[in-house]
Amino acid sequence: MKFLNLNQWDSILVKLNELFNKRNYKSIKKLIEDEVINNNFMFKLEKDRIINTYCLNIRLYFLFNKWIHKWRLKKTKFNYINSTTLSELKPISEIPDNQKFEIRDKINIYTFDYYEIIMIIKNALENINYMYPEPKYPYNPYNNQKLTKAQLVLIYNKLEFYTSQTKRKLPTSLILFKRNQFNITYFFFYNFNYLLYHAIKCYVNDLCDTSWFDIFEEFVAYYGLETKFCIECLKKIPNYRKEFTNIVVDYLTETNNTHTQLITNLFSTSYNRFKKLCEYYELKRKNPELCTKHRKIFRKRTGFKFKLNSEKPLVFNFVDEDIDITNFKFTANTNTNTNTDSTIGARSIMSRRKIKRKRRINSSN
Repeated sequence: MKFLNLNQWDSILVKLNELFNKRNYKSIKKLIEDEVINNNFMFKLEKDRIINTYCLNIRLYFLFNKWIHKWRLKKTKFNYINSTTLSELKPISEIPDNQKFEIRDKINIYTFDYYEIIMIIKNALENINYMYPEPKYPYNPYNNQKLTKAQLVLIYNKLEFYTSQTKRKLPTSLILFKRNQFNITYFFFYNFNYLLYHAIKCYVNDLCDTSWFDIFEEFVAYYGLETKFCIECLKKIPNYRKEFTNIVVDYLTETNNTHTQLITNLFSTSYNRFKKLCEYYELKRKNPELCTKHRKIFRKRTGFKFKLNSEKPLVFNFVDEDIDITNFKFTANTNTNTNTDSTIGARSIMSRRKIKRKRRINSSN
């Protein structure tokens, strides 16, 4: 930009031009505030003239650049690189126009599906190693080069418009990446707690049942909860792993995050959440030694009881001939020998004892 027919105050326009060529927008703002707006020796008419002249020249500058850019686009011949998507290998021609968009890289044009580009950026930002987050800068999968900031801004604007039309939500990691000006370093340090929690949650969901239960037992031993709840009642809950997974995630987050270790020792979210779930499922023990729900009660055998008919009288008259004796068995003749032998032996023993007692009494007298 060049300014002609300068006045005494138009040296400010020259300084603004130099700063604009260097793209030093902070200094431009400071110069306008100090030497134009807050200048008490300048008339209001001069202030308006300088500001309006600067704004008009900037608008003309961007308009000419835009016209030149469109003219170049009409003259150039672009190469369409991909004919199918990477995720589903679906032909680009079969995708509706409202579900795809193009990214230009010099002469080449790459066509992406909205779902595909969301998963590419999300997997890069939510990359993990064991339980530690390691976010990576998103790459273009077709040429294996980093996406430029201009391309990321275009992608975010397209995705924001698409999600608003389809009433869907953008991934949280992509929103945070945009708030940090698409800088991967700022994104990692300013959102470390969120990334750590997400990494641990993915790690816990991929564990087998035995490994998951080992970590849960470690949590129980760490807070000394062995005698405060019943483990057998917990195992009887349907899908108990799904219900108590958040407790394991919170416990691993508290133990691995050194920044919030003091706060978690005072206010443990995993312990408070476990306490509420125990109250909800009634897992607390009244007796610390044994759960009352698993007591074994041993009862004595009562044997067989012969139930008489309550409608008939309980007094039997064996003299009458009307008694029904079909259900009775007469076994008196079968065990006569054994019964007589036992009674005779018992009587002989009693008689001997009496004779011995009499002899003792007589001898003492």
